[in-house]
Amino acid sequence: MRRFIAWLFTKPSAPTSSVAAIRWWERRRLAYNLIVLGFGAVCLVIFVVSIVGSGRLAPGEDAIEPLALIALPLVVNVA
Repeated sequence: MRRFIAWLFTKPSAPTSSVAAIRWWERRRLAYNLIVLGFGAVCLVIFVVSIVGSGRLAPGEDAIEPLALIALPLVVNVA
């Protein structure tokens, strides 16, 4: 686990070009997306359980905006 964290957070070796910086990030993007996915899944489960458990959600209402679930991964990768 320590090797993974060290690899993920190691600074690039002074890239000489924009392409080198992009390559450095692209090698880490899958790991980043998996971490974001895991965190998002846990938060989503807690949110849904809380909303359903509160009894405030009326029949026919959505607890989660479906478009937000589609847009969020794109926004996270752009940021």
